[in-house]
Amino acid sequence: MRYLLTTALMVFFCGFVNGQTSHKLLRSGDKLYQKEDFQAAEETYRKAVDETPTSNGEYNLGNSIYQQNRYEEALNHYEQAASLSADPEVRSEAYYNLGNTYMNMEEYEKGVEAYKNALRNNPNDEDSKYNLSVANRIVKQQQQQQQQQQQQQQKENQEDSEEDKEKQEQQEQQEQQEQQEQQGQEGEEEKENEQQESKEGEEQEQKPQEGEAAEEKKELNKEEARRLLQVVEEDEKRTQQKLRKADSKSNKQDKDW
Repeated sequence: MRYLLTTALMVFFCGFVNGQTSHKLLRSGDKLYQKEDFQAAEETYRKAVDETPTSNGEYNLGNSIYQQNRYEEALNHYEQAASLSADPEVRSEAYYNLGNTYMNMEEYEKGVEAYKNALRNNPNDEDSKYNLSVANRIVKQQQQQQQQQQQQQQKENQEDSEEDKEKQEQQEQQEQQEQQEQQGQEGEEEKENEQQESKEGEEQEQKPQEGEAAEEKKELNKEEARRLLQVVEEDEKRTQQKLRKADSKSNKQDKDW
């Protein structure tokens, strides 16, 4: 962090009594800053800037705030210092400290631009050149990391998509297989039902046939009984005839006697 001491020339820039008062406050602020009493230095610089805004006052006020790690607040004062000064070296110093502030805030691309502005005002500033190279290297590393993260994210998204597609295909295959099994089972049940119905139909057809056979058998038994009866009757007739003949002969013999 670079620091600008207040010089006697500030009196001529400011003029009048209030300029002299501002200059005294700036000198007091410088002494407090050198003692590293940054809070007291800030209060003194702020009073000086409130009376007469100057580039040195804004610059050193920014430094005292920067030393208290209030980086965002310090940015505004460095920008004010750069805009108020017509001196390229002062503007370069303001942009240099502005770049350092951005680097501490990890806003490296803004740090690159600040260091470039410092070099535009003072091309021979070696510190700005060095810090610019560091900032550029960090930005490139961030870009590479971001690119790698994007590629990794794309790869993961693609893998997730392929995995989801594979799961979907497996699910569809499983559903298709279950449907085929269900259809096969229904077909088997339908076939069994048809076979059962066919069997029952055949049994129903066979029952009348068996009845007819039984009736026919019954009729045959009656016919056989009639025949047997006829045979018995004929035998009895023959027996009666024989008996009658025998009686007739016996009577004849009696008469002869």
